[in-house]
Amino acid sequence: MLSFSQEKEVRDITSYPNSVIVLNWTYNSWIGDVAPRMIISPFSMGVDLYAMQTLLGKDNFISMAVGGGLSVQNIKSNSGLYSSDSSIFKVIPKELNYKTNKLSTVFVDLPIEFRFRIRPNPRDKAGIVRKRNLRCAIGFKIGYNIQNYIKYEGQDYRELNYSNNIKFKEYNLRNILPYRYGIYCRVGVGSFSLHAYYALTKFFEKEKGPSIRPFSIGLSVTI
Repeated sequence: MLSFSQEKEVRDITSYPNSVIVLNWTYNSWIGDVAPRMIISPFSMGVDLYAMQTLLGKDNFISMAVGGGLSVQNIKSNSGLYSSDSSIFKVIPKELNYKTNKLSTVFVDLPIEFRFRIRPNPRDKAGIVRKRNLRCAIGFKIGYNIQNYIKYEGQDYRELNYSNNIKFKEYNLRNILPYRYGIYCRVGVGSFSLHAYYALTKFFEKEKGPSIRPFSIGLSVTI
């Protein structure tokens, strides 16, 4: 019985991992025709949370998985968004003090990915059982925007009112493309990976805003 249990334990440990939950913590930014003198903060963070299901190759070196979940991106910058028939960014005057200025979007995403992974080595030279293994995933995802807004707290940059401190959220921003799709990749060891995403769609609708594409990089945790 003991021998059987040990064999089953080693077999379970050395089987190919099939992650069910994927959590990405990312830095978000844009590439392209960003407004002159616009600076995007290094604290423009976002988070993705997906539930995945392996469809093909569960016990193979290569497998395919699909899933769904939510993605939240935040862009913090020194510029305000002005929208009418088209949208533009204007740098907030340096004389104005503000605590928060960010543009946030929330997408429902449907990812599909191909996974490449090696079997974990059940024991190292010291005889310790480990579950770490090298993993790589290359994928494509399509998403629909369910929410977007600007959050601002500080002196009123729209009216250039230096004495008036305001705090507001403006929802349903105009001219933002309601859908997106792009490619992504994860490479790592065990449950931790580096993650990168590049949008193949632009952020604004055609000719209704700056020609910019979102991208993100960060840390991914899989379970």
